[in-house]
Amino acid sequence: MASKAVIHFCIITLLSHADSKCTKPTIALFWASAQEWINGSILSVPVNTSQFVYADNLNEKVLDFIIPVASTLTLYVMASDDPQSRRVNISHKGEPGIPALGCVWSEHLCNSSNFACNRVLRNFTFVAPAKYARKNITVCFEASNDQALCPLYERNSGIQPYGFHFGPGINGSRTSESLCVLLRISGPSIKWVGTTPNDSSRLTTYVGCSLSLDIAAEDESNSFDVVIQMVAGASALGGAVLEPARCRAA
Repeated sequence: MASKAVIHFCIITLLSHADSKCTKPTIALFWASAQEWINGSILSVPVNTSQFVYADNLNEKVLDFIIPVASTLTLYVMASDDPQSRRVNISHKGEPGIPALGCVWSEHLCNSSNFACNRVLRNFTFVAPAKYARKNITVCFEASNDQALCPLYERNSGIQPYGFHFGPGINGSRTSESLCVLLRISGPSIKWVGTTPNDSSRLTTYVGCSLSLDIAAEDESNSFDVVIQMVAGASALGGAVLEPARCRAA
């Protein structure tokens, strides 16, 4: 009996990077009550640009926030991508990073179904510590998707509004354009108050007489303790004494 040879051909088609459709995530942030988020659903997208800002490379935005010491700033960072991305992540860029103190990231809150996490919200909270008073700190946010065959980052050549993930001027990549904020931590604002003589005051006294001055100062930010000291050389005045400080009632 003649033998029969059977050959099975297995054809494997690979999707090359050139054939794939790389999209690009978008990232935005808002603060205060610019957008309401209830039960994982975005109810409305704010259009007031003073409270809602998205990232694009042609109009690179750096938002300034002045934060008194011990006060709290919460930024709501949101990101989205084309539905082919199953997962979108929000994070800060490694350079310049985030302050070592006072920063807290929340977990990702997904606003999608079918086990995907595309359209996501994450809260960034910063409580300004006294250590950073009078410092300016830049923090940059970015979003990334799970399209493993796409380049890590390609700079856009056009504007990419929030919610648009491909099109003219949008160069597909796994990482979004970055969105940066400048955290300006205000320092103490010291002023002389009460009966403290001003700089141009001229005081007259006589030999053998005592001269007593009430000197008072306060921090207008109400965030720092105030200490009054003699400047170098003032103690050389014969008999000059600075009495212990007394706290004034608020």
